[in-house]
Amino acid sequence: MLTLIDWLMFIPASILLSLVFGPNNFLCVIHGMRFGPLVATKACTGRVFVFAGMILVTALGLGVVLATSQAAFEVIKWCGVVYLAYLGIKIFMSPSDEGVLSSNGVNHAFKGILPLMKKEFVVAAANPKAILIMTAVLPQFIDMRGNYFQQFMIIGVTFLVTEYLAAWIYGMAGHFVGARNFGPSVQKRINHATGGMFLVFAALLALAEREA
Repeated sequence: MLTLIDWLMFIPASILLSLVFGPNNFLCVIHGMRFGPLVATKACTGRVFVFAGMILVTALGLGVVLATSQAAFEVIKWCGVVYLAYLGIKIFMSPSDEGVLSSNGVNHAFKGILPLMKKEFVVAAANPKAILIMTAVLPQFIDMRGNYFQQFMIIGVTFLVTEYLAAWIYGMAGHFVGARNFGPSVQKRINHATGGMFLVFAALLALAEREA
């Protein structure tokens, strides 16, 4: 049975896991720069849908199957590499007035939350390391003598809530930078740095190997 103490011990572990700096949290920084922390947090719902599905798959025991499938790992990995590289090149090549911020430091016009959620969804879904982490970490906090699915639901919901917390924190960090008044030359360097970071994530994912 998952006790209150066990649950309280899981919370800091879940927060640390959610705060790991990766492509999704970097998207939160960009969304925070463009639209503010509240929008960045709402956009995080895209990744939460993916992670909720992964948690369900893990609870059903299918996570182990996916985590040990080399073919599934490679397909998901290379889809992720292509998409991250696409985002990186797109931002890197953006003119100074069409990148992360406009040339006078004013945020982009908000065109709805769904496109931002879609980016979060695709980036999360195209990361095969996520299912590996969930399969390895979440079951460690489950007491097999208690109600298995009830415990997994509590652990899973807690993890999803800490994802929103991480999104808000990274969104605030992005907003802190985005609120500054940048000229075109600085904006161009920000575009290059941001695009370059996504290309680094793509390269790291390309080099990732499934642990035996």
